[in-house]
This record gives sequence, structure tokens and C-alpha cells, in this order.
Amino acid sequence: MSPGGKPTSPLEEALKAQPRLMGFVVNVARKRVRTADQAEDFAQEATMKAIVRSRKTGEPKPPPVTASMVLLFIGSILNTLTFNKRRGDKRHPHSALDEADPKHQPEAAASPEQVLGAHYEDAQLDRMETELRASLASEGKDREIPLAMFDLAAEGVEKNDDFAERIGCPVEAVERARRRIAHHGNRIRERVAAEDRPS
Repeated sequence: MSPGGKPTSPLEEALKAQPRLMGFVVNVARKRVRTADQAEDFAQEATMKAIVRSRKTGEPKPPPVTASMVLLFIGSILNTLTFNKRRGDKRHPHSALDEADPKHQPEAAASPEQVLGAHYEDAQLDRMETELRASLASEGKDREIPLAMFDLAAEGVEKNDDFAERIGCPVEAVERARRRIAHHGNRIRERVAAEDRPS
């Protein structure tokens, strides 16, 4: 029970036991929006919605609730929020456009099938990235370098030497992290591909 007498959800229990998880949620949000402030806002909104759902449904379950389960649970809501924002930005761009410029002429409307296909691809990529981050986050002390590489890659860092310099670790540690990322990524891609195959 919470101090106010309300039942505490499994998600709230997990976040209380592992405060660092909120930092991971914010890092995931930073990959999907333009500014740190937007990332904070989306992370908080997704977490609050996840807590409401957790109180209603008892998710994520079954116990014990692991770090991966928490990140995937909140991440699924975060993906929906950021996708809706991107869709809204495309419908209502904020910058003024020169309508005489051919580049700014409206293109032919996408078919419903194309819209659904693009939405599905975006959702799958977001889901796989969130799951990959969650898998890496569950690696204990070995998680720090690969997660830092995710964030630096978003800034355009590509070379092992540059990762090592920015993170402050040996190049060999970056190479090992790359292998772990590839291992988890291949496993997730294979599983998602198998789920998509017609039975």
C-alpha cells in the first residue's frame, strides 16, 4: 500500500526499487524528439500513462518485474506518443513554406495501404530499438558502454576511436560492446521476422 492508502502498482514498485530506469526512459525519448526538454516531457507523460495502466491491469507481469519488462512497458506507450507527434508535425508543419517553390508543392496523397505500411514499419523499428535498449540495460555493469554508444550514435558518432574517446574507455571495450549490440539486435530481428511470417 502507498502512504495515502492506495495500492501501489507493480510498475511503481519497480521504479522505486530501480530509480535509474527513468534515466533510460529519457534516453530512449531523446532518440525520438528534437530537444532534451521534449524528451523529458514525453518520458514523464509515457511513465504516468504506464502507471495508470499498471494500476488498472497489474502489468507488467508476471513478477518479478525486471528492468527489461519496465522499459518495454513504458517504451510501448512512448512509441505511440512520439509517433503521434511526428504524424501531427507532418500534417501541420510549423515553418512557413514558399508555396511557389516546386519542392513545397503537395505530393499525391498516400493510399491507406501505404499509410498503414509506413506506420507499421515505424512501429516495428521503434519496438526493436526499445527492446534492444531494454536487453542491454539488463546486463548489469556491462550495460554502460553500449547504452552510451546508442546516445552518441544519435549525435553522429560512428568510429570506435571516437566512441572510446567520448566515453572514456579503451577501444577494445567499444568493440566488445558492438558485438553485444549485434548479438542482441540479431536475436530481436529474427524473432520479429518470425512473428511476421504467415502461419
